[in-house]
Amino acid sequence: MKPDDTDVDSPFVFIVGCGRSGTTMLRSMFDSHPDIAIPGESGFIWRRRKRYEGGDGFDAGRFADYLLEHRRFRRWGIEPSAVQSALLDPAPTTYADALRIVYRLYADTRDKERYGDKTPGHVLRIPLLTELFPESRIIHLVRDGRNVALSYMDIKEWGPSKVAEVALYWKKRVQRGRRDGLALGQERYQEVTYESLVEDPESQLRRLAAFAGLAYHDSMMHYFERAGEVLTTELHPHRHQGLYKPPTKGLRDWRTKMHADDVARFEAIAGTALEQFGYERRFERLPSSARLRAGMDVSTTQLRRTRQLARGAGRRVHRQLRPGVSSSKSAAGGKR
Repeated sequence: MKPDDTDVDSPFVFIVGCGRSGTTMLRSMFDSHPDIAIPGESGFIWRRRKRYEGGDGFDAGRFADYLLEHRRFRRWGIEPSAVQSALLDPAPTTYADALRIVYRLYADTRDKERYGDKTPGHVLRIPLLTELFPESRIIHLVRDGRNVALSYMDIKEWGPSKVAEVALYWKKRVQRGRRDGLALGQERYQEVTYESLVEDPESQLRRLAAFAGLAYHDSMMHYFERAGEVLTTELHPHRHQGLYKPPTKGLRDWRTKMHADDVARFEAIAGTALEQFGYERRFERLPSSARLRAGMDVSTTQLRRTRQLARGAGRRVHRQLRPGVSSSKSAAGGKR
């Protein structure tokens, strides 16, 4: 199977942003359009790419095996035999073409002409996406970081859980996304805020649909009517129950639900980024105690992250040096 000629001529839409910013809602809006299918988060585009590309060409069989073991890809609901057939008969010659084939296969299962991707973490991978796919179009969804913090702090089992951690997490992603996106120009990069999308969804969707090369369709406004179907492909469907509601303002409001000390800490760390994206601060002048605590929080968070990275590197070295397992064998037969 080869990508259709239209695949490289039509925009490959990528919805990116900091987690808990409404990317699942925007994905559902686009996926409700009759012409485009956007699966649940991928998480595999940028991982282990070098394992499949080499001097001998692209190893499509190994890539197919990896996909079929990937927990996110399995939720796309594509039959394994269809994946293997599409990737092996004939095999693509490049990693980008292999990915186009996989997304085309997903779109075909939904009887759609176009495909896209919604993976928030890709906000840190915009240069890679645009290198792999010259036809890519990036939609960067931004939400007030204080509301993002409220959402993350409600979820203890994954993601940053403290105000300072979320402030650093959000700041890095929104600023990196804007920096890399603006370098592409407005023909390939567009921003939209969650607040404007909820306030005036139709006008924002008309703008974004045109950017994606689609004619606006009213079904995009009725995404909530098929929330259950969309959530079958998400890894954590219970974390997206707001998808069953139409665009609703005030689902989270830091002004009434966030403690003043937490607001001060967030603004001490990410206040400049809030202003860059048009969000007002609560504090014109932060108390010196808030600045001091924020500085300590940042140092603690960065130290914890450094230790985590060091432990991860140590585990990788240990696996490579285990008795009886050569580095070549580990590379060839290790975890995909």
